[in-house]
Order: sequence, then C-alpha cells, then structure tokens
Amino acid sequence: MSPRPADYESQPAASRRSGRPSWTSDFEIKEEIRAKLIAAPALTSGRVDIGVYAGHVVPVGVVASPQVAQQYVADARTVSGVADVTSFIKTAPADS
Repeated sequence: MSPRPADYESQPAASRRSGRPSWTSDFEIKEEIRAKLIAAPALTSGRVDIGVYAGHVVPVGVVASPQVAQQYVADARTVSGVADVTSFIKTAPADS
C-alpha cells in the first residue's frame, strides 16, 4: 500500500479517491449521488435505488417521465469517480 500524502485528511473526499475501485469509494460515490438526488426537487429519489460497483453506477427504479430518468443519469455522471452509468430506470405508465 502506498503512503498517503501528509495533508490527506484535509483534502475533500472526492479528491482523495484513487484510480483503483474500492468498496469505500463506491460507498462515497453512492452517497454523493444520493445527496444530489435529494437536493433536486424535481427528482423523487424514493422510487430509484442506486448501486455502485467498482465505479459503475446502476440506477434501478420507476419514474414519471423519460426526462426524469435522463436527469438521474446526468446527475450520476457528474460525480467524481463514476466510470460509467447503466440505467435500468423505467417510466411508469400514464394513468388513463
């Protein structure tokens, strides 16, 4: 294991992530995505679950429109450490 820089703990978490995937960085990525979704009033994060596996984000769930699904993916891609996003978000059928 390589030694950490002297100022490692004072750096923001996003800049501390190494290029190698780890469970810790996956957890950090997931929490950062969840924070973005909670902060976005147009998105209801309760209907979408987020999985992160070695930096690969997999959102799964049901949303009201294709635009909302696209916003989930776009928000996930802005997070540092995300290697790829594969969406399994579906749109709910419109009520008749």
